Amino acid sequence: MFEFDAINKLFDKAKSLNEGRAWIFVIDSGVQRKIIELNTTDQLGREGIDSDGDSLGDYAPLTVEIRSNGSDPRNKAGRSLQTDHIDFKVTGDYWDSWKVQVTSTQIIVTTDPNRYNELVNELRFSPEHVGLTEENLEIIRKIVLPKYQEYARRELFS
Repeated sequence: MFEFDAINKLFDKAKSLNEGRAWIFVIDSGVQRKIIELNTTDQLGREGIDSDGDSLGDYAPLTVEIRSNGSDPRNKAGRSLQTDHIDFKVTGDYWDSWKVQVTSTQIIVTTDPNRYNELVNELRFSPEHVGLTEENLEIIRKIVLPKYQEYARRELFS
C-alpha cells in the first residue's frame, strides 16, 4: 500500500506543475543573453539576415567606403565595421539596447524604440530582424530542454 501512496503523491505533484513557473525558470539570464547573441552577433553580424533567413541587403558603396577607411564619426570605439552586408551596428548602442523580457507565457525581445522605428520605417528594413531564425530557435530549444527536465525533477522529487 505504501508504494501506491508514493505514486499518488508523485501524480499530485505532477498535476501541480506550473508551465508559467517552468518557463520563467528555464529562460534564465544565460538563455536571455544567448537569444540576444544569436540575434545580433550571429544573424545580423555574421550572416546579415533577418528572422526569416532573408538577407538584410548590402550597404551602399559610399557607406562601404566610409566603414572601410574608418572615417565614420559615429564609430567612436574605432572598431572594425562590417562592410559586406547590413548589420545595424555602428556605435554598438543599438545592439546593446536589446533586452529579453520573460513572462509566464512569452519571450519578448525589445530594442531601442527610436532606432528600431528608424530602421523599419525610414530605412524600410524588415521588422523581422528582431527574432530568431528556425536554426537559432533550435539552438535555444537544445539549451532549454535540460532546464525543463531539471525544473520537473526539482518539483517532483523535492
